[in-house]
Amino acid sequence: MEVGARLNPRHYTVVSFASLACRQPVQFVTRRGPVKVGLPSMRSGRTSIRVAAGMVLGAVGLGPVVGAFGLSPAVSPGTKTISACTAAALISAVAQGGTIRFACSGTIDLNAPFTIKGGHLVLDAAGESVALESTGPAERARLFIITGGSVTLIDLSLSNATDAGGGGKAGFDGDNGADGIGATGPPSARVNGTPGQDGQAGDKGTNGIPALGGAMYVGPGGTVVIENCTFNDDSALGGYGASGGGGGTGGNGGDGAGGYAGSGGDGGNGGDGGPGGTGAAAEGGAIYNLGTVTVTNSVFSYDAATGGDGGDGEFAGSGGGAGDGGGGHAGLSGHFFGGVGGLGGTPGRAGDGGVAGNGGGGGLAAGGAIYNGGSLSIVRGVFTDSKATGGDGGEAGHCFCSGGQGGHGGPGGDGGSPTVRGAGGKGGPGVDGGAGGTAGDAGKSGKGGSGLGGAIYSPGRLLLRSVRFSDDSAIGGDGGALGGPGGTGGNGGLGGNGGTGGVGTPNGPLGPGSNGGRGGDGGAGGVGGDGGAAVGGAIFAGGGYSASGVVFARNSVQAGAAASGAAPPGGPGGLGAAGSADPNGFAGANGDPGPDGALGAAGFQLAPDGGKITISVTDLR
Repeated sequence: MEVGARLNPRHYTVVSFASLACRQPVQFVTRRGPVKVGLPSMRSGRTSIRVAAGMVLGAVGLGPVVGAFGLSPAVSPGTKTISACTAAALISAVAQGGTIRFACSGTIDLNAPFTIKGGHLVLDAAGESVALESTGPAERARLFIITGGSVTLIDLSLSNATDAGGGGKAGFDGDNGADGIGATGPPSARVNGTPGQDGQAGDKGTNGIPALGGAMYVGPGGTVVIENCTFNDDSALGGYGASGGGGGTGGNGGDGAGGYAGSGGDGGNGGDGGPGGTGAAAEGGAIYNLGTVTVTNSVFSYDAATGGDGGDGEFAGSGGGAGDGGGGHAGLSGHFFGGVGGLGGTPGRAGDGGVAGNGGGGGLAAGGAIYNGGSLSIVRGVFTDSKATGGDGGEAGHCFCSGGQGGHGGPGGDGGSPTVRGAGGKGGPGVDGGAGGTAGDAGKSGKGGSGLGGAIYSPGRLLLRSVRFSDDSAIGGDGGALGGPGGTGGNGGLGGNGGTGGVGTPNGPLGPGSNGGRGGDGGAGGVGGDGGAAVGGAIFAGGGYSASGVVFARNSVQAGAAASGAAPPGGPGGLGAAGSADPNGFAGANGDPGPDGALGAAGFQLAPDGGKITISVTDLR
């Protein structure tokens, strides 16, 4: 059954039917008392009653009356009066919808929000002192979720309500790479060592979950009227980003087979550290609006939107050591001479260290009291001590990510000796040691989140008439703390000795020696995170904006700071290895140190009072 009515609210507040039996009277409840109207004859179940000039109510049967928790009322129910300020009484009344008047004063603690999906609801506490407060868990501690229909609040206080987004989940550590297998030579077919496997990268920490409206969420289909109300100490808290997982260590390469000049296997590279997740946004400490909200004669005080902190990046894995080259084959033995020894085996390539994970960025905070993405009108209002504070950036991962040890060059094979008489064979040449692996870099810390609109952030339509803003503030989050120094370069491998000359007349000469491997270069030091921006201490209006009679007093903006302290140094280079001892080779050079890290930049601040802001929000994230 559907009911439609055009009633002047000054004369009629509720219409109720005593009966729909044929010719039974219908009672209208007015502010002056009940008025009974006789019913004309019904035809096909439809009745049309003229109750006053220009006002017609049409009815076709009556259905159940509910005004909340997702159900749209089929009929505007009668006015209900609450005489005891208890949660049970209010929940029961709201479930029926319509107009609810309070005949009591007190605080009503609610452990779950009212969800309004349609219909019409009025909560009228005129002449009383009624406060609605939330005692539910933080992630669901709103008071109202309005996705459809209309809600009117009169003379109420909505306090201590919170919407807290959940935190992210930490990334898993990457697995270490498996070591390669050393070669043994014939009778197996393999003479070269197999490579070590790369360490796996750590997983990224997941992002936090946004918080939208501490006391009230209004969806695109919702309409809300707020008269003579206070919103006090309500908050939206964006969820934190989680830490990344650590990178796995690279596996060591297998050694080449001795006597067969087998090559060493390469070391595996270290896995990168996982980056931290991004802190989530917090939008609207008291109200998040995508619909239509009208506010009259109301006060917002000490409401806050706080973006979630970014997650920390994690360490990276070290590179795996290179496999050593196998010794050269021995010279053949002839009747009257010894053969020349063979060249030693080539070492594998040392693995490089992974790169440490970056810290996650802090979450945006927009609208310490109200986020408006729809239509918002405020007439005769006060906003005081509201704050929009961006989340801090996460710290970069430290770099325990040295380069792998260079493989040792294979020694030359010994010269052969004659079986009868004659000169011994010359020893084979040794092979130069391998270079140490390059160290990984420390990460960059996350940027602080921006604080936008200490009291109101509005990309939608905003109308202000006779509104005062005092002591409201937009605060940027601080940049993430400085990461550590870069990793240490891997040490070079030793040069292979020349082979011993064969025994004969005369003995064969030693084979030529070889040079030590160069040390690996150090990694770059960490970079601090940039501070977040702070724009619009009272108002950040990016959409349509109309204002008159607006007063500002002592509002402020405070940009986020960069991390303090000295810039982290680059990692030291690896040590060059000694050349072969007999005969002497040259030592390898030391690796170069990595570049020093850098401090982040402080955020910028703009417009202590705010108003219409044309700067791109994309540039502020």
